[in-house]
Amino acid sequence: MNNLSIAPTTANLLIDNFCIGEYQNITLSYQGGTIGTDAIAKWYDNASLTTPIGTGNDVVIPAPSTTTTYYVRFEGECNTTEAIEVEVTVKTISEPPTNVTASHLSYCQGEVSLITLIYEGGTLGTGAIAYWYNENNVFLGQNNNLKINAPTTTATYYVMFEGNCNTTSKIPLTITVNNESIAPTTANVDINNFCYTEGSNITLSYSGGTLQINDTAKWYSNAELTDFIGKGNNIIIPAPETTTTYYVRFEGICNITQAVSIPVTVNTSSQPPTSVTASHSGYCQGHIDKITLNYTGGTFGTNATANWYDDETLINSLGTEEILEINAPTETTTYYLQFKGECNTITETVKIEVGAPSEIEICNDTTIYKTSFANLWVTQDNNFQYEWTPFETLNNANIFNPTATPLQTTTYTVIVKNHFGCETTENVTVQVLDFEIIINTGFTPNEDGHNDTWIIKDIEHFPDNHVQIYNRQGVLVFETDAYKNQWKGTYLNTDKELPVGVYYFLLDLNDGITPTQKGSVTIIR
Repeated sequence: MNNLSIAPTTANLLIDNFCIGEYQNITLSYQGGTIGTDAIAKWYDNASLTTPIGTGNDVVIPAPSTTTTYYVRFEGECNTTEAIEVEVTVKTISEPPTNVTASHLSYCQGEVSLITLIYEGGTLGTGAIAYWYNENNVFLGQNNNLKINAPTTTATYYVMFEGNCNTTSKIPLTITVNNESIAPTTANVDINNFCYTEGSNITLSYSGGTLQINDTAKWYSNAELTDFIGKGNNIIIPAPETTTTYYVRFEGICNITQAVSIPVTVNTSSQPPTSVTASHSGYCQGHIDKITLNYTGGTFGTNATANWYDDETLINSLGTEEILEINAPTETTTYYLQFKGECNTITETVKIEVGAPSEIEICNDTTIYKTSFANLWVTQDNNFQYEWTPFETLNNANIFNPTATPLQTTTYTVIVKNHFGCETTENVTVQVLDFEIIINTGFTPNEDGHNDTWIIKDIEHFPDNHVQIYNRQGVLVFETDAYKNQWKGTYLNTDKELPVGVYYFLLDLNDGITPTQKGSVTIIR
């Protein structure tokens, strides 16, 4: 006869409350009840009792990683009892927060009264609470979103999870409390009051005041503080070309201080005058009593003055005026104008030439006939001016070589003026002889006692004359020295009469004055 099983009265655990990983195994046991014919005790870890995890009493199994309920019942031929249960509580481990922040991570001192401490991520283990501490390990409070008084100086806070199984590491949170910067007391420059040199630099610095962390010292080159030129202390910048005031102030999160300034004085260079002149650039010695020296334009550099000198060594100062009147020099003189200042010296010159009358040559006195002319001349120079008198019988009274055609003996005076205005006077006489050579253009050699020979009036006054006569073919038909109006139209020195027609003559008076005369003569019979 088979017996029925009677369910166990209790299920038991030697250890039923532990932290995960604390034990490797646990032992399950039961008490009471009766195991029937062929019955066994079976253990399950689920309420549906589908998969057994062991049989018998004092069953050793791996410790669970989470809280688990175990079930035991007697199963046999005649019956299966009700299951009884026992729970194993597995306590969890805390994981630290992944991020810590605050409602205000950075602010200016006095700007915030309360801040909220916040952690993010992580897990609270069994029985764990989030605890907050300051950097001195003083407990501030617990849980998330903890409100505390805002620190007045930069402070670091820590949060950690404290529970049954573990305490996490401290996770830090720094609250930055920014303070106002205090303006610098002075601005400085390493070089001041200088002459500008291209490519040079200056160093700007400040002293005094308090520059807070994360604040910046900024420099500007204008009073409106809009032309930013650099930041920091001991900054190197190109030297200014003109006098400039530089400004520095501290600019930061909490405030912008008042600016302090340093004027940098740049001495200027003089610029040369646009013109340096004299009232007279040249004159004849003794003709001028006073001259005026004058300059225009240009600019004076720093502390520059103007001085006139009459010596190359620039020792003998004549004056400083822009328009300076002085005694006219008696010899060619160069005057010097000097602009002298802090940065440079400029020297300009003006030359005044003082001259004397020029030495000239003039042609010799000459003799001409009333119907002739004389070529007059004096020394030629493009810088000379000429004035001949009397001018009525001259072709041009203002050139160096006029042609004179006087009808009577005349003395000509020439005034030669050089470029200094100095005058030289010379005289030349042209003697006019009262003869008049008149050459007949035809004659009638017919022995009638009238116009039988070729007549040249006044030829007797020229005993050295020479006559040549040619026909149309250029054949010489008559030639003689000391012609005395004797030719009767014959061939050479014969009595052979030449045919009627036009013949051509050359007449050289050989008087040293009159050029050879040419013309025609007609034989008429």
